[in-house]
Amino acid sequence: MTEYYEDDEDWISKSEVKRQMHALQTLGESLTNLNAQQLKTIPASDAMLEAVGEYHRLKHREAKRRMLQRIGKLMREEDADAIQNAVDLLTPGTDAHLRVEKQLESWRARLIEHGDHAINQLLNEYPNAERQTLRQLVRNAQRAAQKTEANPQTTSEAKKLFKWLRENLR
Repeated sequence: MTEYYEDDEDWISKSEVKRQMHALQTLGESLTNLNAQQLKTIPASDAMLEAVGEYHRLKHREAKRRMLQRIGKLMREEDADAIQNAVDLLTPGTDAHLRVEKQLESWRARLIEHGDHAINQLLNEYPNAERQTLRQLVRNAQRAAQKTEANPQTTSEAKKLFKWLRENLR
């Protein structure tokens, strides 16, 4: 006769634990592929960010492999879901990244089309955005759109506006 314990529902196999640890190590490895500016947007501890910086300073393959294992171990202490979401936002092709890009494209179109009214709406949502710079970029994009008969989103001024939105609204 087999006895069942209440803790059986919480039991995780050794293989599952290994899969989880490997997933954390893979997530940590994805942090090593980000540049310094992107790393600033990741909600990770100072120890994690230092380990990623140390990884970039290492030259030898074996040392890098050991550092990746250390990063994986540090990942156990981190909020992996928050880090994964932040990495997804920075990784082209992911659903989260595509959603953000479409939202930025929508803002750019509204700003070019509606001017000051759209600027005020954007500043209500993102109060830390710099009004004067935004206004100048929108005006330049509107002038360029008036000069060209092509799609106003393809002018160099519209691209500058989009770049500013990408850098300042995240």
